[in-house]
Amino acid sequence: MHKNKKILFFISSINIGGVEKVMVDYANLLYKDGYEIHYVVMHPIVRSGSFVNMISSGIKIYTLNCQRIRNSIFRLRKIVKNIKPDIIITENERVLSVVAVKFLIPFSPFKIIETQHSFFDNAELRHAKLSLVITKFCANFCYKIIAVSKSIASMLKEQIHISPNKIVTIYNPIDINRIKALASTGKCDFDNFILFVGRLSVVKNIPLLINAFNILHRRFPTIRLVIIGEGEERIRIKRMIENLRLSEYVTMLGSLNNPYPYILKSKLVVIPSTSEGLPLVILESLLLGKTIVSTPHTGAKELLSANKLGYVSKSFNDPAELAELMETAINHPIPKQLLTNYSSGFDTNNKAKEITSMWQKLN
Repeated sequence: MHKNKKILFFISSINIGGVEKVMVDYANLLYKDGYEIHYVVMHPIVRSGSFVNMISSGIKIYTLNCQRIRNSIFRLRKIVKNIKPDIIITENERVLSVVAVKFLIPFSPFKIIETQHSFFDNAELRHAKLSLVITKFCANFCYKIIAVSKSIASMLKEQIHISPNKIVTIYNPIDINRIKALASTGKCDFDNFILFVGRLSVVKNIPLLINAFNILHRRFPTIRLVIIGEGEERIRIKRMIENLRLSEYVTMLGSLNNPYPYILKSKLVVIPSTSEGLPLVILESLLLGKTIVSTPHTGAKELLSANKLGYVSKSFNDPAELAELMETAINHPIPKQLLTNYSSGFDTNNKAKEITSMWQKLN
């Protein structure tokens, strides 16, 4: 497939989040590589908390302004009919809209590539069984499915029996030069702190981190916890911090377009999630030489435990264990050079080649 072919990205949101960041990176890379890129977003764009300014100026953005998949289908169909893309790249359940559009446009030649970022036991999936059914049904109409980790690939093969020939494992990309530049030029207002970066959602398991920090703070009275992110759990988390009388030592900064100065300056980064496919913040923290403490979700085990690049707990709900690991990480950080060297394999340029290799044999 030649570079002048058209690729349409269809995603739920361009607001700040791991999946959203990955899709923006891929769109920019493919545009830089000579493809004509169109970017279609379901949800309304929140300018102050989105990646919209990161998208290359030559990429046209379309907003469907709807929340539900069923409401997106005919709006997406209109755009697809006008653009006539060769490939549509979509994520998770959004693939259902794309498959529906393919039925609604007779003889449409576009190929569908789905990216799968989550496990079906993810607490954020309100209808996990339905998501599983959607993925299994739509796999029949996908040219390829990108799994963001080996664990996700195994789930697709073993749990819903998708053919291994249809699955391609491609780890999430990181823009090494950009992240280093932003980390060194941005501002961070704190010293001596532990950091969390991510959505404030149930699956991120932030109450575990706060309880663990409450224990750790007794041993390190001057240390702080900084939380970067926004989400539906914000009020609950804030109330918990107040009830534990930690307001003086825990700061919630909301969403930041540039969290990298905080990662660079932190003592360590903590990822207390109950389920993760391949957390982007792990890769970004490794790049900046930060020691990571995590719960034993598959993303952490695949990246950290297997390569001895961080500290991974045995439990998802033991604050004392997590506090002890955090103390160990503060006293015995992983050598920075070891972490940064490992992260180089996830550079965006390498990942762009992995993506384009999927369709280079197409006519």
